[in-house]
Amino acid sequence: MDTFKSAGNRLNFTAGADYSSGDVVEIGTLFGIIVTDIDYSENTLGAVEITGVHELDALTAGVWSQGDQLYWDDTNDELTDIPGGHDHIGIAAAAKINATTVATVLLNAAYRRGANEQHITATGAIDPDADYVTLDSSGGALALTIAAPNRPGHLMVIEMTTAGNNGVLTLTSIVLGGTAATSATFDGAGDTLVIVSIGAVWVVLDEHVVVLS
Repeated sequence: MDTFKSAGNRLNFTAGADYSSGDVVEIGTLFGIIVTDIDYSENTLGAVEITGVHELDALTAGVWSQGDQLYWDDTNDELTDIPGGHDHIGIAAAAKINATTVATVLLNAAYRRGANEQHITATGAIDPDADYVTLDSSGGALALTIAAPNRPGHLMVIEMTTAGNNGVLTLTSIVLGGTAATSATFDGAGDTLVIVSIGAVWVVLDEHVVVLS
C-alpha cells in the first residue's frame, strides 16, 4: 500500500488571525514560516514551511557560529542564541556577527550530538541546554554559574577533564536532597557532577569526588 502523502516540507496551518508571508508561527513543538498571506476573514487555512534554511530578523547584538543552537524570541520576533524563556527553533545555517540584524536558520533542525556539548576554559556560565560540559582549569581557577533549566527531564553531566586549578560552580538553582546547596567544587581531572532538571530546579543525581556545600 502506498502510504506517501507529501514530502513533509510544508503543512496546512489553520490560522486564528491574519498572517503575512514570512511570519513565524509556533505549531505545537514545531516552528513554521507562513508561505502566502492568510486573510482570516476569507480563509483560515494556509501553508507553512517547516524545513529548509530561512533568513529571519535576529538579535542585533547576537554573535554565533554556524551549527549553534538558535531560539525564537516571540516578544521581539527575532532569532536569538539566548535559550532562557525562548523555544528552540533550529540550528544556525551561517555565522552571525555583532550589529547584523538578520541571520539564517535551518528550521526545526534537531539537537545533534556535539551541538549540546560545552567546553569551558574560563570563568563564565554553563549553558542550561548543554548535555555534556567539560571543565579545563589549566589556565586558571573557574568561577561558574548555571541558570534554571529550560525544560524538564534534561540530564547534564559536568566533568573536569583537565585540572590545574579548581572550579567552583555556584548552585543558585540546584537542589540536593531537598536542601539547596550553594556550591560544587571540582578539584581534579575526573571530578564529575550529574544533574537532572525537575520543574524549575536542577537535582543532583550523582557526584564523583565533587564537593557539595
